[in-house]
Amino acid sequence: DVGKNNEIVGGRKVGKIVSTCVLDIDIYKNQPRVIQHTQEPNTEQWIGTEIQVLVAGNWTTYKSRVVQYLRQLAIITPYARLEMTYSNRSDEKKGMNFKFERRSEQMPPAAREVKHHPSSVSESE
Repeated sequence: DVGKNNEIVGGRKVGKIVSTCVLDIDIYKNQPRVIQHTQEPNTEQWIGTEIQVLVAGNWTTYKSRVVQYLRQLAIITPYARLEMTYSNRSDEKKGMNFKFERRSEQMPPAAREVKHHPSSVSESE
């Protein structure tokens, strides 16, 4: 289903709602097109972000690179649980599921703005 919309679901610890956003990406303008945005009560106190995307491509050629990227992402984000499902339309037996479980409950501190290094600022700024 090339052209299938992406779905993002998010819930925050302090929030009382879960937001779901279905969107498409305009690849020519590099901008999202929001198809649907809903908010529902967070009755289960769910925390996290779930992203579902459909990517078409040559899995045989790029599988090792995608898996390597997920492994590296799991290393630098120990507070995240990452999961990827690959479905092969022509042969269901070739489907795969990769999971990298959360290894830490501690979140890093929020990013803060820093000033430019003096040597990186031009006189016109």
